[in-house]
Amino acid sequence: MALGDLNGDGFVDIVHASGGYANTNLPLVRDHQLWGGVFDETAYHIPTFVPIGPNEYEWSGKDTEEGILGVQISNGNSNRWVKIGVKGTKDLTTAGRVNRDGIGAIVRFTPDGGKQVLSPVLGGSSHASQHSLVQGFGLKTKTKGRAEVLWPGGVKNRLYDVMAGESVTIPRSRATSLAAGRGTSPSTRSA
Repeated sequence: MALGDLNGDGFVDIVHASGGYANTNLPLVRDHQLWGGVFDETAYHIPTFVPIGPNEYEWSGKDTEEGILGVQISNGNSNRWVKIGVKGTKDLTTAGRVNRDGIGAIVRFTPDGGKQVLSPVLGGSSHASQHSLVQGFGLKTKTKGRAEVLWPGGVKNRLYDVMAGESVTIPRSRATSLAAGRGTSPSTRSA
């Protein structure tokens, strides 16, 4: 499973793949391992492997079909959003220290008058897949906010007046504050 805004509407969409589908003629077998939980009475599985001894299993000869790839597109309200990307400077500048994807950075966004939200930039954030490296934040009805990036190594960068519907990329900089729209911000803006 991987998350990201696939259609550019500010809502997180989901891409997922299933491991396999079972033919309806395959029997479901009650799980032999009970855990003392609420699902013990209803836990069933397809007997692809059957126990033949303590901690030993053998293939049952019953096979499942290949899985599917699915996409869930989210939408449905008029809340506002911003997207924050990061750019590390490794091999881009002589003093570059952070990988170009910014993996390991933590992005914090605070809508004006709202609550701050933290989102880490992760690599390999889901089994056999990866979420988007661009972090999406909701603003409800607010029109702007402040983005902050805490880079690996401790450098912090801030970008003020990030407007609703705006996508920005914040590069690692030695400066701590970046003023939006005042010619001092190295961020890449696109609305």
